[in-house]
This record gives sequence, C-alpha cells and structure tokens, in this order.
Amino acid sequence: GGGKVAHLKGENGFVLRADESGVAGAGKGIFIDGEAISGTLLGYLPGRVHVAEFLKGANALEQFADDPNHLVLMRTDDILIDARDFDGVEHPTNPYALGHLANHPPEGKKPNVMHLPIDFASDAFHSQTGVSEVLPNSYAKKPTLLGTPDKSACMYGMAMVALRDVKDEELFLNYRFNPDAPGLPQWYAPVDDDQDRRRWSEK
Repeated sequence: GGGKVAHLKGENGFVLRADESGVAGAGKGIFIDGEAISGTLLGYLPGRVHVAEFLKGANALEQFADDPNHLVLMRTDDILIDARDFDGVEHPTNPYALGHLANHPPEGKKPNVMHLPIDFASDAFHSQTGVSEVLPNSYAKKPTLLGTPDKSACMYGMAMVALRDVKDEELFLNYRFNPDAPGLPQWYAPVDDDQDRRRWSEK
C-alpha cells in the first residue's frame, strides 16, 4: 500500500514503479520515483535460475527459444535467468524485482541502467528469518555441490544498476541484440552498433 511505498522511499531515497511505458507500443515499463546516484543498485531481475551444469548438450537451450518479450538472460558465467513467469506482472514479495520490465531505449535516447550479475550470500539470508522470502529468484533445479560456482552463495541473480544519476524517470536498458541476427524487431534501434558487433564477435 501507500504506507509501505512511502517507507521504502524514505529508507532508500527511491522506489520503483511499473507503469505504462513512454515508448509507444512497449506496454509496461519501470519508473524510478525519487532519485539515486550513478552506480546505485536499483533493483533485480526476477525469475528461475538455471545453473550451467544443467544447460549442457546440443538441445539444452531449446526450452528458452520461445521468448518474444526477451525475458531470458544469460550471465557471463553461463548461469541463465528465466523471467518469463513474470511476463507483464510484478514479483509478489519484492517491490524492487522489476528488472524484467525495463524497456530498450527508443532511438536517440541512451540507456540509464545496466544489468550486473549478483550472488546472494548464504550468511546474509540464512541469519535473518523471513529474509529469504524476498529473494527475487529460485532454482529451476538446485545445483549439486560440484556444480556450484560460488559455495558462499545461496542464490544467483542479476542486479539492475544506474549508469548515471537518475530522478523521477523511466529506466531504459540496452538490449544489445546481435546486429546480424535475423528478424530483429522493428522497434529496436542499436545504441552503439560498433560496440554490439565487437561484443558478438567475441562469443
């Protein structure tokens, strides 16, 4: 309710809000109410976490191919986060887990947030009862001990971080699609085509 929002804004200086995007035809977007400086962790990407040990094999990624709204994200350590269960909806217990609603900036506008991998430390979440309920992610299949990249983590995720000072505005994320991929959406305008080509040439 309004009291909770006011409390969070007082504690953190900002809250996130899902609302109609300013980009025509984009549906929902994320807005920051309040302000935060560059480098601030603003929120998280919710979804099911698939660790690398269960994504091996020629057909392992086929289950994620049906992703029209670009809600499947691979971390640089090959941990995949699937936010399709939250398509168009908000996380039920974490008001900052709205990273899946960030739209790509329209032509001529720059992104103001980026995604960074985040590992949630076991100690921090097991030492306080109820805190684990606000974790924005859950395992699709729990990793084995040998398949756990970070033994101190109870969960892996993706954080949304401010690229510049932000205040009372919509948050935009550079989707960085492969410039040579067939069937790029009509609405997609690359932020930096040369940078995207270098990124995809390294894969």
